[in-house]
Amino acid sequence: MATPRKIVLHSLQGYRAELDAIVIQWIQERIKYVGIVGVDTSLIEDIIDELCVGDGSSSYFMVTVETSNALVDTLIYHFSVRPNSSKEGLQNANSR
Repeated sequence: MATPRKIVLHSLQGYRAELDAIVIQWIQERIKYVGIVGVDTSLIEDIIDELCVGDGSSSYFMVTVETSNALVDTLIYHFSVRPNSSKEGLQNANSR
């Protein structure tokens, strides 16, 4: 079984409309995990989730994890060490 592909998105300026096309490409490439850190993380996570659901006729399952207070390195480490990343685990890593 292949390892699911993972992406860490570092949002420097918040949501931009160009992200929609990028997420569609991630769906086509079968990306399984997206970690979001930086500006507007909650909004970006919601938009990614909405694009994955679409109209409901052919939804795609992608795990999204957002945190506005984590360092990019923390998120990358978390995704590389724990293949089944969860928000709870990331929050625990941030509280150290």
